[in-house]
Amino acid sequence: MTEIQEQDKDEVQRGRVPVGPILVGLLLLSPVLYLLLFGPACWLAANYPATSPAIEAVYYPLGRLYEATGDNAFWDRVIAYAEWWD
Repeated sequence: MTEIQEQDKDEVQRGRVPVGPILVGLLLLSPVLYLLLFGPACWLAANYPATSPAIEAVYYPLGRLYEATGDNAFWDRVIAYAEWWD
């Protein structure tokens, strides 16, 4: 067994969780979460107008992407999802 494998084994035995894979997973999931939270954000903006400026700022890149790519099947689904929350 190599020295690195022994160190990894010792860390696992001490209850340490490797942070690297967790961070990579969160990084890969962040675009999915960004889109999934769009619907609830629309509901929040519709029901609590004071939150609209903050929500518009957070989802500004999504609006710009829509303007740049135009209307297509992907955006139809995103819009339907947002309307479902309203």
